[in-house]
Amino acid sequence: KNILEFFLLVLKEFLVGLTLGYVSYLIFTAIHLAGQMVDMQIGFGVVNVIDPISNIQVPITSTFYFIFCMLIFLICRGHHILIRALFYSYNFVPLGQAVFGNNLLDDIMRIFGNIFLISFRIGAPILAAILISDLALGVISKTVPQLNVFVVGMPLKILLGLAVIVLTIPMFVSLVESLIRSMDSDMYKFLKDMGSK
Repeated sequence: KNILEFFLLVLKEFLVGLTLGYVSYLIFTAIHLAGQMVDMQIGFGVVNVIDPISNIQVPITSTFYFIFCMLIFLICRGHHILIRALFYSYNFVPLGQAVFGNNLLDDIMRIFGNIFLISFRIGAPILAAILISDLALGVISKTVPQLNVFVVGMPLKILLGLAVIVLTIPMFVSLVESLIRSMDSDMYKFLKDMGSK
């Protein structure tokens, strides 16, 4: 009986830590998804690089955004937010008294939805620019049928996509900073919901 109680206690604490890690990794998941969307539109979707940590292929733009976001995360002292949340988690959720109810499930679903919204906000300027270029190339292909639009379109989309990525870097930095601030409040909301009776 004591072994079973100990196992349940360890399992609850593991789930509390897993939930905190899940909330903190939201930013990086959204940025990875935004990079994948951008790569598919620019034409980098076929070019992937090997990630030595996870040993899988990842898109180029996702890798750039991920490294840049990690740099901003460390500059904004995001790691201090994680350590502080872990420290205060024992005040909100006493040892072995975590409650996993409907409020927590609602928070998890809200975070899942936010991943897609955030990734679309990051990729929207690039996606809009590529859409406009596709429309322009479609009009050109109808008016000048002798022109091979595919040969002109691929380099144009790459140059346009990279130019918009460079131009939107200040917006990206401010968005990541606001996400880091919201991550702090989201972690405490999760902790309150897990500690409520």
